[in-house]
Amino acid sequence: MSVLVLDASFAPTREPRDANKRAALFIEKNDAAVDKFAHEHASGAPDAPDAPGAALADAASIVEAVHALVDASKANEPPSARNMLAHGGDCDGAAALVAAALRA
Repeated sequence: MSVLVLDASFAPTREPRDANKRAALFIEKNDAAVDKFAHEHASGAPDAPDAPGAALADAASIVEAVHALVDASKANEPPSARNMLAHGGDCDGAAALVAAALRA
């Protein structure tokens, strides 16, 4: 039998804490350049954005566009969506840009 003992100072809640409401350091979905990139590379039909498969098609187009920016030699770049757009980067930067673009 296992027993989970939580720290007494931990108070679980369904309400988001202030720390959850702050902008994340590397997820820059509200950045103008990231938003522009996301909308330029989304391939879904603007007249039917809720059509079956539209979101998947948009995601695939965004991933293809981000893949073109990947440069494995830039492993020392911070994994930021804005930095990936400005300078390129490795797979960490690509993941940050994909996540931000999908959220935009």
